[in-house]
This record gives sequence, structure tokens and C-alpha cells, in this order.
Amino acid sequence: MAVCSLRKSSDFILLWDNLLIPEDLMLAIPLSTLKKYIFPRFCAPSVIPNLHDLLLLWGFRAAEQQLGRCVFRETASNRRCVQGEKGHV
Repeated sequence: MAVCSLRKSSDFILLWDNLLIPEDLMLAIPLSTLKKYIFPRFCAPSVIPNLHDLLLLWGFRAAEQQLGRCVFRETASNRRCVQGEKGHV
């Protein structure tokens, strides 16, 4: 019989953080790129990284590709993007 030990939620969050944003990956990026593109997307307290930020971090998107951020408007029936890259929701 397997025994499940209780873990703190901070351990769970740190597990996902280390999976999606590994330290080795961050250390391999040149300092100039970190300062210009990565730190503003991942290290600012009021910013929540999105899919496009992760694509940039993992090298699937060039740093020079600028993507608009959506401004969401709540309506009675749905939430929609009113500004930003078309198709980005």
C-alpha cells in the first residue's frame, strides 16, 4: 500500500515553476537578452507570464517578434480580447 505524504502548496507551485522555467534554461540565455526580454516578462511582480512569454523563453519564438497584449473586456455573456494580436485570447 502506497503512503501519500501531505505537502505544502508552495512545494507544488515550486515543482511547476521549476518544470516550466528551469534554472539551467535561464542561465543559458545571454545577459542582454535577459535584461531586455526575459526579466520584464517573468521577474516583475505585477506580470503574469503567458504562452507567448514561455515560447520566447524556450526559444520557439524570436525575441524580436512583438506580440500585442490583449485587453480583456467583460460582457454579460463572455470575455473577449478587444486589443492585441488577432486570434490571441
